[in-house]
Amino acid sequence: MRHTIPFCLIVLTMLLTACSDSNGMMPTSGGRPYEVIVVGQDSDACALVVEQLSLPMHGLPQEEPIFDVTYINSLPNQPTCRNLVTVDLNEEQYRQVAIRYEQDVNAKPQIIIHLLAPDIKKLRSSMERGNAGKELRRLIMSHESAITRRHISEHPNKKMERLIQERFGIRMPIPADMQASKQTDGFLWIARNDGNDMHSICITTHENIDSVLKANIKGETDEMYMVRGARDEERGLWEMKGDDMGGPYIMHTINRPDRRTPATNSTPEQPTTTIFAFVYAPGKKKRNIIRRLETIINSTEIIKSENNIHNGKDTSSNSKQQTGYR
Repeated sequence: MRHTIPFCLIVLTMLLTACSDSNGMMPTSGGRPYEVIVVGQDSDACALVVEQLSLPMHGLPQEEPIFDVTYINSLPNQPTCRNLVTVDLNEEQYRQVAIRYEQDVNAKPQIIIHLLAPDIKKLRSSMERGNAGKELRRLIMSHESAITRRHISEHPNKKMERLIQERFGIRMPIPADMQASKQTDGFLWIARNDGNDMHSICITTHENIDSVLKANIKGETDEMYMVRGARDEERGLWEMKGDDMGGPYIMHTINRPDRRTPATNSTPEQPTTTIFAFVYAPGKKKRNIIRRLETIINSTEIIKSENNIHNGKDTSSNSKQQTGYR
């Protein structure tokens, strides 16, 4: 049976075994996180790709592109760059736009994405009105997220991961550099705070997230507290009421049917666990930081077992906050 692919886009996944060097070890790829190299002989076609990969990222206080993209017209035979997109136009060889990709070919971690099209007209249509641009972004984002997850798994904060599991019944990867914490009933705040900026994750079982932020995340006085700029979005900007602090946030709410209990009116309740992550980094770019937090949130799993789960309540004998938090 022949299946029609919407927008004339075919995605072909190639699972390849990369060649090893004499020591059996692959070189480390070059390039920074979310940096992409676009290569191809047709500069107009490559410009379309660069444009799609350089769109502004939503939810940041200053405009930053989704990826940092560089265009070149040729590469060495065995490129070791981290994220590479090749663009090839050939009307004799290709009938429609197609994408295939390879991983860890010449270096590790690495993704090489091949964008194939018969001509620039069909490429433009697929990039601007079809799914080609979206699929390119998805592949690179998935690759970068996998790298982040691997780094965190190699350097985890096991103590904090156990605490989250015991209090909230979820499995969440926490990097070793996120050490500071504050605990109250149904609330946990974990952060990396090096004095210049702060990367934070808050977990709560309370339904009203804005009340939780007001009560637990304060400025120098009790009259200063965190508020969300847009209360109906899971991604946006926060600010400190009465102060000049602010930055981006992301939020995700998990429905918890495993914790459902009868309500007083005989209507079943739907308990939730809300994860709220935010960045405070004045004068710095924030895209990579918020994406790291987003990867952590997206990696969270519900633990089915109810053993040692206390519905977010702090059952420890010592729940004092650490230095640096109110």
